[in-house]
Amino acid sequence: MKVTSVARFIGVAALLVGVSLFGFSAHADTAKTPVTTGTLVSVSSTTVPSTLVVQSDTALYTVNVTASTTLVRKLNGASLLDEFGVGDTLQITGTASGTTINATRIKNVTIQRINGVQQGTITSINASTMTFVMKSNEKLPQTVTVPDSAKLFKGNLAAMFSDLAVGQTVRVVGLWRRSLHTLTADRVMIKASELNGKVTATNCTATPATLIVSVKKGKTTTAWTITVNDQTVYRDRGFVQIGCAAVSLNDTVRIRGFVTGTMVMMALQLQDSTIKKIQSHWSGTISSNDLTGMTFKLDQKKGVDFTVNTTSQTIVVNGTGTPALLLALANG
Repeated sequence: MKVTSVARFIGVAALLVGVSLFGFSAHADTAKTPVTTGTLVSVSSTTVPSTLVVQSDTALYTVNVTASTTLVRKLNGASLLDEFGVGDTLQITGTASGTTINATRIKNVTIQRINGVQQGTITSINASTMTFVMKSNEKLPQTVTVPDSAKLFKGNLAAMFSDLAVGQTVRVVGLWRRSLHTLTADRVMIKASELNGKVTATNCTATPATLIVSVKKGKTTTAWTITVNDQTVYRDRGFVQIGCAAVSLNDTVRIRGFVTGTMVMMALQLQDSTIKKIQSHWSGTISSNDLTGMTFKLDQKKGVDFTVNTTSQTIVVNGTGTPALLLALANG
């Protein structure tokens, strides 16, 4: 029995050695399909089936793309041929015969969808090509193409390409070719901007009304034209609503709105930090009453005497709170 056991052990050992010697180990690596890396030279069609010409070193390869070929971007997100562009770097997996490759998978390492948004300031616009150049956090400016399918927003409202202006801050979501410094936009969002300065001129009777505001940044001072309309909200420094006429020369203002041109802004909100509309009570004796000018003078026992201006919106009440007419106010 012992001899038999030894013989079985030797036989099994020999079998294992033989398997190892002939390369039949269960842990042997599976052969990997070779990957060809090259630069896209041309595309016959942006829909499959299609043929690509790819240059790898000095050789030109013809790459056949079918409906079963998997197309991905740099970060392995699904892609389409219409996202591919001449000059893109491709990694091609498939079966080769000479310089012809039947591709099973193509990875375009040049393109990727932006993770979130890319934000920057518009430095130039080309309306004929529907493109603009944006200065962002990237070292080099990015050229953004806005196709007809892209959606544009101005705050929460729909916008058009014509709403874009130099100096605007925009956020772009789309297809990014980082190596080429280009973006094809899916969405462009025009961001409201803010500036602080001093009023140097006002024209509240014009349509639209305008203010000229001197804005100082560092050692540079620029004059901005601020356009305002019926939707512009005016506030004093206490956030009480005022009107355009209340804004005076040399007042310090803070403006939030959309840049519409070179140093031109359409104001959504304007806060005058110089004035504060005080809403309180005063008491005193009427010393004179001008019914034509709708004014009267109020003499206070303590404090400064002043002239009270009234309008058609002013409410006059008597001692019991009953509404009365302005002419009911008499001297003394």
